[in-house]
Amino acid sequence: MVLISGCTKEWFSENTKQEGLLSIFHSIQKWEASITFGNRLTWVRCTGVPLDVWGEECFAAIAGQFGTLVKLDPLTMDMVNLSYAKMLAKLSSPLHVTFSENIKINGTAHLVRVVEEVLSLATTCKCGSSENRVEQTDDNEVILVVCLEGT
Repeated sequence: MVLISGCTKEWFSENTKQEGLLSIFHSIQKWEASITFGNRLTWVRCTGVPLDVWGEECFAAIAGQFGTLVKLDPLTMDMVNLSYAKMLAKLSSPLHVTFSENIKINGTAHLVRVVEEVLSLATTCKCGSSENRVEQTDDNEVILVVCLEGT
């Protein structure tokens, strides 16, 4: 879910056509108080997995402890960086993922740790000129401002 704020009705009408925002998002709807977050996607880092079982099946089983594996980072799949595995997980909980457990893999116990990556609140957009950022309104409402120029 992305909250786009500060838009005029004219801007919204013009940019929600088929070739506009609908080419990027699954659906677009006006915000209402009844809208809540469901699942969320987050990147997590995993350490302690032996290389002989390093693969999608093993990481799917680990992700199953706290959510569902969506995909592995390409560097993880290609075993380029072996200091940790990076996976995108779907979670139903809003809580930060911190998981540490001894898991038996091929009869041997391994301490596997999973930690959610924390993203910076101010990141440079692909366009190079704007930023995605989190702001707080006068009503103490937190909003995510997203640049759409570089998408």
